[in-house]
Amino acid sequence: MTLEVWITFAGFIAWFTRPTSLTNSLSAMLCLWLGLAIGAASEVLTGALIPPPNLI
Repeated sequence: MTLEVWITFAGFIAWFTRPTSLTNSLSAMLCLWLGLAIGAASEVLTGALIPPPNLI
């Protein structure tokens, strides 16, 4: 996987902010991965919506 370095730190934060149970930890990781997926999809969609530059 070619993920950015900051994603590692976001994963650590998501994992250790709610360490009270395995269920809470898994839900935090699920939210992290959903957020990354939504962010990646929005980047792709934004790039698709921007018109290409005029080549002269």
